[in-house]
Amino acid sequence: MRILLARAQLGRLLDMSEHDTVTALMIPFGQTGFPAAGQPITYAHGLDRMESSAPPEPKSRDLIHRIARDL
Repeated sequence: MRILLARAQLGRLLDMSEHDTVTALMIPFGQTGFPAAGQPITYAHGLDRMESSAPPEPKSRDLIHRIARDL
């Protein structure tokens, strides 16, 4: 059940990222050296620097697709 929910959430994120007003950026779990590394997901200070640490949107979308597929 949790896997289906996670897959559905990732699918929704991908659907929303198709809108012109939405940008989906994903920082891979193993990446270090960016603000908030190791902090709870609610940590927002330094968000602009976190965004610059993420792969470009097409690569971030590919990562989301891969994670959803591998679930």
